[in-house]
Amino acid sequence: MSCIVWNARGLGGRRALLNLQLLVLDNQPMFVFISETKVCNRIGCQWARNLNYSGCFCVDPKGRSGGLLLMWNDKVDIHLRSFSPGHIDCTVSFNGLNWRFTGFYGNPAQHLRHLSWELLNRLFNLKSCSDEPWLIGGDFNEIRFTSEKKGGSIRPLHQMKAFQEALDSIGMKEIVAPGPKFTWIKKFKGKVGILEKLDRFFANDLWNKLFPGAKAANLGLFGSDHRAVKVLFNFAVQRRRIESKRRFFFENKWMLESNYKEAVLEAWKVDSSVTKLLDRIKKCTDSLQKWAKENTGCILKRIKTVSNLLDSKLNDEALNEDDNEVRELEVELEKLYTQEEMHLHQRSRNNWLALGDRNTVFFHRAASGRKKRNLIRGIMNDQGAWLSNQEDIEAVF
Repeated sequence: MSCIVWNARGLGGRRALLNLQLLVLDNQPMFVFISETKVCNRIGCQWARNLNYSGCFCVDPKGRSGGLLLMWNDKVDIHLRSFSPGHIDCTVSFNGLNWRFTGFYGNPAQHLRHLSWELLNRLFNLKSCSDEPWLIGGDFNEIRFTSEKKGGSIRPLHQMKAFQEALDSIGMKEIVAPGPKFTWIKKFKGKVGILEKLDRFFANDLWNKLFPGAKAANLGLFGSDHRAVKVLFNFAVQRRRIESKRRFFFENKWMLESNYKEAVLEAWKVDSSVTKLLDRIKKCTDSLQKWAKENTGCILKRIKTVSNLLDSKLNDEALNEDDNEVRELEVELEKLYTQEEMHLHQRSRNNWLALGDRNTVFFHRAASGRKKRNLIRGIMNDQGAWLSNQEDIEAVF
């Protein structure tokens, strides 16, 4: 069981929605809190349903800024308590356990940030709310220590002190996340200018006793300038994956690889021992499959790998330096995103929808649905015996 908080910096564009899809598919959170959605309730809940979340609640943005979204699946019950432009407060019920979660978004205006800390105290002082397990997560728009900022002007001491005093007054302790230290990256003309730790989780003692093994993790940027942050309550058991032989399918995404043409020419070279056309086609497809496995692999894994490299570079590189490697990684990441969109489009078999529309969540659901329909879970042989083992099924055919 896990939950994620993320400042998406807008969910209106196709790339942001693909990033949200990748974030959900990669981590499988039971519920997600997103700040700065910049979309209305109708659009936010539509995307929650497309991602197979059974429940959602939105706080509409003000103009072109703000907006909150909380979405959850059918494995957890969530009951809304209160909300505002800066928070969504609810009760979470799972496996007989009840606790409180507050998705939080600190006021982005420095002179109004004290209102956010006053909001925390009001939430704490609500009747029967101060003695229950409580988890708070989100973008607080503030740091606690000078070491949580790199670059830019020095943060005034009184601002950090006000944030820490607000946390102390409600008994909150940070669930420290390993990995990249900074969760927000600001660039100036393509160069890293400021790094800060703004996104995190806090919990009171009762929540920490309820989940003593809970761990936090700073995830990737997923197209935003904020990292997503996850809290893992326990570890799911991994199911054994059944490997099966697959037919050859040409993937349009291969054409974006720089060495694709050379691979095709090499695979189609005339071999004196191969004279029949069908045999040559078979040899070509075998060679392409081998090339694809070595050069393309799983796009989602490659996106994660390149994202991690880019995140590490942005997190550790000296500020204000012109870094060609960062730009090369960003170009590679853009190419991988395009390949994933092409892959989902091709698998969906919906040729009436142009690739330029990039409705990738629709494509993924269509492709996944077809995969489920095509899956043979069992078969009855000539003797009337039901076979569900993969090897027994293959022997029948």
